[in-house]
Amino acid sequence: MILKVASKQNHGVNMAITLCTDDDCLVASTQIGNTEMIMTTVKKGKTYFIDLDYTNSIITLSSYFDCPSAHLKLSMMKLSDAEAML
Repeated sequence: MILKVASKQNHGVNMAITLCTDDDCLVASTQIGNTEMIMTTVKKGKTYFIDLDYTNSIITLSSYFDCPSAHLKLSMMKLSDAEAML
């Protein structure tokens, strides 16, 4: 399966996304701009973690009640379907 994680953030959030397993991190986005996306292949029966990094973001200066928001969109597609599209 192909996993796609995308985020459209409010101005100033600049979140980085990393997809990891227990052993290794597979793919990471940059922390530039308001839109981030990662894509990678994943396997059935394996556990994955999505790490959201706000280190260089205005969100680190915000309080709980006034922090900007970021929305995550997860989608998956069979690898064979993606190959057929190409």
